[in-house]
Amino acid sequence: MEEHEKLERTKAELDELAYVVSHDLRAPLRTILHNLQFLQRRCGDQLDTENANHLERALEATEKSHHMLDDLLVYSRLKTRARPHELVDCGELVGRALRELSELLARSGGEVTCGELPQVLADRQQLQLLFKHLIQNGLRYGGGERPQITISCERRGDNFRIAVQDNGPGFPGNDPERAIRMFASLHDPEERQGTGMGLPICRSIAEVHGGSLAIANLEEGGACVCVTLPVPTDEALTKAEPPRVRIIQSSRDSSS
Repeated sequence: MEEHEKLERTKAELDELAYVVSHDLRAPLRTILHNLQFLQRRCGDQLDTENANHLERALEATEKSHHMLDDLLVYSRLKTRARPHELVDCGELVGRALRELSELLARSGGEVTCGELPQVLADRQQLQLLFKHLIQNGLRYGGGERPQITISCERRGDNFRIAVQDNGPGFPGNDPERAIRMFASLHDPEERQGTGMGLPICRSIAEVHGGSLAIANLEEGGACVCVTLPVPTDEALTKAEPPRVRIIQSSRDSSS
């Protein structure tokens, strides 16, 4: 019991450290970004090509660092600021996530096929964020000119198993689990579009809800992220508020 308490205390301290670092570093980083933007507006047309490129790279690096700290702050708050769980419809949350990603859907030419999804007890905003990250990853790193994402679900005992599959090249290397590590860099810097925090955030959300997250490369090509969530008990369903109106949205609806 003593070792367990030490482990829990260490986890709490690390969560607090992540919050402090991400929160307190944002202010000076924002100052640096604003000053770089000021220099670009004031002196940009006076710089030669080499110095203009240096300034542009500094701006890009600062903006990326700012996004990384934002995601780290989100990650640090998942367990400490979770809202009370309510009965939510996963299909509705996928629809909302698709609407938020409508611009990326149109730009990528991607298509999302969503099967029947369950109702679960969850923090509505956190679970919607999970679906948004998983769909976003599939669109960013999906297959060729037309990413295709399939979302399906099956019940396994006391858990729902939700699978998000894409037709991309899969996770690089022989250790797909590396992708779930914080700030994991699996792609060339020039190709990397995110912060490396999407999957860690999704795993933490699944764990907060009593579930888990696993990833794998498919033999036929592409990658699959599987999220397990507990099936609500009859008692919990009786006490919970009824879900909101369900919205199922395909990629074609989003990109039209």
